[in-house]
Amino acid sequence: MVPVNLKKLTRLYTKMYKRVRYKLGAKAPRIDCDPSEIKRIDCSGFVRYLIYNATGGKLVLPDGSWKQREWCRENKLHELLYYADVSYAKSDNRLFICFIRPRFLRTGHVWLVIRGVTLESHSRAGVNSRPWNTKSLRKCDAAYELPVV
Repeated sequence: MVPVNLKKLTRLYTKMYKRVRYKLGAKAPRIDCDPSEIKRIDCSGFVRYLIYNATGGKLVLPDGSWKQREWCRENKLHELLYYADVSYAKSDNRLFICFIRPRFLRTGHVWLVIRGVTLESHSRAGVNSRPWNTKSLRKCDAAYELPVV
């Protein structure tokens, strides 16, 4: 498995933070575009874009949160028993990808956790961060650890 470069990931995220708005179904114009070209993006497009670019284009996640979750399982990423286990990331350089599966015809959600905070795009704020244990995220039903460098 190709490791994710955390410095690149953080740099890309910073360029999008509070500037890029959320829109369901919105993706980056090109997966390798400059972050300044992205105006709106949904959660799975955001995670896909960050991971692709933070691995130098070597790791391409599928589009859609449920397909990304399936990809994590198929690629045998380390699955956490409990979402609370991402709290270990507060002090180390560990990266987690987390999921809430769709319920009642609503969309699912995917986000990253690093150092105790999320990196995500969501309807209330677009690209931003929240504490990993924000109430709405406690519905997480799957979390996997991604390899990092």
